[in-house]
Amino acid sequence: MIEEHSQRQVFARALSQDYASLLRSARQLSAYVREDLLRDDPDAAMHALGMLDLRLAGMDRFVNDLIRYCRAGQRHVTPEQFSLTELAEIVFRKQNVHPGAELVVSIAQDLIVADLSAMRMVLDELFRNAITHHPSPSTLQIHIESSTAMGAGTLIVVRDNGNGVPDGMLTKIAQPFVKLSTNGKSASLGLSIISRELEAMGAQMQFRAGGGGLSAVIVLPAHMPAT
Repeated sequence: MIEEHSQRQVFARALSQDYASLLRSARQLSAYVREDLLRDDPDAAMHALGMLDLRLAGMDRFVNDLIRYCRAGQRHVTPEQFSLTELAEIVFRKQNVHPGAELVVSIAQDLIVADLSAMRMVLDELFRNAITHHPSPSTLQIHIESSTAMGAGTLIVVRDNGNGVPDGMLTKIAQPFVKLSTNGKSASLGLSIISRELEAMGAQMQFRAGGGGLSAVIVLPAHMPAT
């Protein structure tokens, strides 16, 4: 299992490097087209370049995700105490949300001990995922709750009121390159990345359906002394 994981890491690194090289070449081609074709047929050239730029942006995001995936969980974990309410509100405000979107906070256990950078990354990805896949951004609600879990750890639940995912996908959506059966598209690597970051802290994350949306349930370990 360890050897297989190592091979996947090497493959991902190689793929990201090759993809980055292709991306640089495509950007150079784009610059060449702008300089030459614009003189002959400006309208057609601008339309083609607009489509090319969209594809390049997608490639860029994919490469960055691959690099982040390779690095995920390899940082030194630095536990510290902080306010989950404050962190959630800061992360939510930084998202590109519709004015009607709402963050609903119901936190019994506000002060938690965890790696602050990792938890910021986790909330950022979960919030972005909820915003991206919600059918009506103006009615989006993201709920975040926390309490002391049975057995001493901290239980954090992040749920939205979107369409959710089929029950059969709940255990798979955090796996890299999984195909979503609802549309046949690959899920981003974001959920895989934060899963690995949580594992490095000794935390666990599961996904549940219910209430018309998707819930991410995170259990932080009980003994994580703050630095």
